[in-house]
Amino acid sequence: MTLRDGRRVLKPVAQDYRHLVSLLTANGVQRFGGVPCPFSLWVTVYPPDRRKRDLDNLLKVLQDALTDGLRVDDTHIHSVAIRRAEPFPAGRVEVVFTDVSLEWFVQQSAVVSQRMAMYSTEVKGLPNP
Repeated sequence: MTLRDGRRVLKPVAQDYRHLVSLLTANGVQRFGGVPCPFSLWVTVYPPDRRKRDLDNLLKVLQDALTDGLRVDDTHIHSVAIRRAEPFPAGRVEVVFTDVSLEWFVQQSAVVSQRMAMYSTEVKGLPNP
């Protein structure tokens, strides 16, 4: 990022990345019928090599590009989970959009499954799920 007339301006390679992600997002959203608002992001980063990289910097550029492609404000992002995976030759980023209500349901299902597992070990004769 550089300063021009007191404003921050993305470098040309970052502008190209943002534009490409925005186009891919808009195209994907149209094919799958939109993204629920609010939503959560699950991001997996496959760096091109093993050099040290700050995931926070990548995330900000990625979020801006995604919300630009979705045509929504980034206040619609409820939560973000990001993880680094093994290197991929050219680098790669995978993004999954999750409905916040679905996320709550999945979390509650996990809690119920844990409770059932604890209960079934306490009561003889019940199978452990």
